[in-house]
Amino acid sequence: MKKIGVGIIGAGWISNWHIKGYKSLQDKVELLAIADTNKERAKEVAKKNGIKYVFTNYKELLKLEEIEAINITTPTFLHKEMVIDAAKAGKNILCEKPFALNIEESEEMVKVARENKIFLMPGHNRLFFPPHRKVKEMIDKGKIGEPKIFQGNFINGSYASSNFLQSNWRSKKERGRGAVLESAVHEIYVIEKLMGRIKSVMAYIAYRKGLEVDTENLILLEIEKRRLANITLSLEAPFIDDMEIIIGEKGVILISGVEWPRFHHPYLGLYSKEKKSWEFLEVDFNWDQSFINMISHFIACIKGEEKPLVTAYDGRDTIAIVEAVYRSEKEGKRVKVERGVKNDEDIF
Repeated sequence: MKKIGVGIIGAGWISNWHIKGYKSLQDKVELLAIADTNKERAKEVAKKNGIKYVFTNYKELLKLEEIEAINITTPTFLHKEMVIDAAKAGKNILCEKPFALNIEESEEMVKVARENKIFLMPGHNRLFFPPHRKVKEMIDKGKIGEPKIFQGNFINGSYASSNFLQSNWRSKKERGRGAVLESAVHEIYVIEKLMGRIKSVMAYIAYRKGLEVDTENLILLEIEKRRLANITLSLEAPFIDDMEIIIGEKGVILISGVEWPRFHHPYLGLYSKEKKSWEFLEVDFNWDQSFINMISHFIACIKGEEKPLVTAYDGRDTIAIVEAVYRSEKEGKRVKVERGVKNDEDIF
């Protein structure tokens, strides 16, 4: 069986998670090349993982005919150009989240993917995290009846307690925009898959003195079928927590510890209104598995073995909701989410 040749653009820390995914599929894929402007960093990653080609210019990587799929793990402000170039080179693409800086960039990315008939998938890895997969299954089976409210925390004080924000591209408004785009985006795309389409947004945002970008926010979301959600995000709190709660007519689902199981022992709980008791399920909380499952799905979609669970339209719509959050804060009122047009006949 012919293996799919893969190239990675970006050799930063997040690339290590993606590489684990490809290494778990060695019978199906061959990780051939990596590109990064930092040559020594790229060479180090290549040596560690047996990657044959190393480039400092990603456009040289795109010229390799044996590469069929590209994995983009660079900072957000670089995504648009790289996606467009890779699509024009006829490569299928997995692009890290956030998908793009704004809706205009997202629309350009979707357009070029359609024109070149390639599969473009945003890196929404939480959708492939085993506890989230189990939650989706429980909701679909009616375990809590109709879901009514989603509450999500994204509290990561390690950002503020170190010089991470001050010394990072994320601290620049034109490059990272802020906590909503960088972090709340995770909760936004999970809500869309578990609860339904978000219709409108009311947001409250705070900025840390000396920084261009937001670090705290409270986001209230109106969802179709009269459902609701809220996201509490802080990069300033002196602890870490990312608990999620889904309240339904017949019960409650609780994920305690998603990405950072430090504040709470990680567990997935199901409360039944009928039984008036909690049941705690055995689920794999290994964070690696979110990337392994995501990349396995990406490759299966390229091979035509699976139908895409997350598409370029999902990436674009998530950014449209982020735009609504920033617009709500600026205008001081609830605003509607303005999405682009979706063509159901597209391969992605």
